[in-house]
Amino acid sequence: MCGVRRTLTDKSKVWKAGFRLYCGGFRWKPLEKFEWQVIQTERNGLLMNIHELHSPDGATGAGKRKGRGHGTGNGKTAGRGHKGQKSRSGGGTRIGFEGGQMPLARRVPKRGFNNIFAKPLTAINVTALERFSDGDTVDARVLLESGVLSKCEYGVKILGNGEMTKKLTVKASSFSESAKAKIENAGGKAEVV
Repeated sequence: MCGVRRTLTDKSKVWKAGFRLYCGGFRWKPLEKFEWQVIQTERNGLLMNIHELHSPDGATGAGKRKGRGHGTGNGKTAGRGHKGQKSRSGGGTRIGFEGGQMPLARRVPKRGFNNIFAKPLTAINVTALERFSDGDTVDARVLLESGVLSKCEYGVKILGNGEMTKKLTVKASSFSESAKAKIENAGGKAEVV
């Protein structure tokens, strides 16, 4: 027995039902009698029952039955062709196998590693800050709202390419030495947040 619980919105009525199920073929079938408990919810003033939901027309269809006579167009060799390893039951090769020659994944030279836990900063140059007015405070949120950045997942790093003439307070995760010097020479502040 397994308890089935479904959580819906505040207006919903929820029942719990116990089922003993087994997987026969491709669908779940009940082993013994049980009462279907209807989970009802109100949406736009209409009452929906979960047993009335169904796929839209054309969304599902029967699979092709192979090897069932030449009249079906998929008889005899069932689309596998004549003989050979790939025509056999359980035949075929693993992904990346190239018939015994050295596979591509082992042929190419490798160096270093890819850190899957890295949190790369989004980099912009000081020239991008010229669009702001003197005295403005610039941080990641302001850069996103103004369209300088399209996304900023882990923070911003300011780089020093270009010239800086505006007096700004810049808040970022990191600054290059040249960027920090240009911001401060223009009378602004570079704050690490």
